[in-house]
Amino acid sequence: MQLKGKRSYGKIASLPPEIRSAVDNMLLAGVLRYDEILEYIAGQGVDVSKSSLCRYAKRLAETYRDLQIAQESYEAMKRELEKYPEQDASEVLTRIVSHKLLTALVSKTDEEWSELRADKLLREISGVTRAVAYKKRVDTQNKDVVTAALDEVQASVFSALADEQPELYQKVARFIERKKSEGL
Repeated sequence: MQLKGKRSYGKIASLPPEIRSAVDNMLLAGVLRYDEILEYIAGQGVDVSKSSLCRYAKRLAETYRDLQIAQESYEAMKRELEKYPEQDASEVLTRIVSHKLLTALVSKTDEEWSELRADKLLREISGVTRAVAYKKRVDTQNKDVVTAALDEVQASVFSALADEQPELYQKVARFIERKKSEGL
């Protein structure tokens, strides 16, 4: 398993991909001791110290954990999109970020609050607020453009309908008026 992320320059990172992948799998499986993994590497003609393997294993575990967190976040976003199909991905991301931010704020101890930099917190809150406001503005602009386009299409269709099929035009016009009066 080759994980992308933090770049590593040690002996293990520079092993041929198939050997490094085997080492990665051994480390991630967690069933072999470091001495057994070192024996495998030595069998491939490479001499690596135990401390090198430990450092590499630590970085690999961090990268793997980061990937798991990213995957969990992606799955959470996917679940939100399935629950609220009318929302787009940016709305869901904003909801998730807002929730995480609120959870982090609520769980702070008094000591953590005293160490918290107010300027950083305000920048984060301001960033989320600006993102939400920008999204709403863009949605409104897009809605106006779509509404104008639909109005133009409707006018063209109604004009053609009135010219070519006046009876059908009268029925459609009455139907629309009735629906408007019903509040739809």
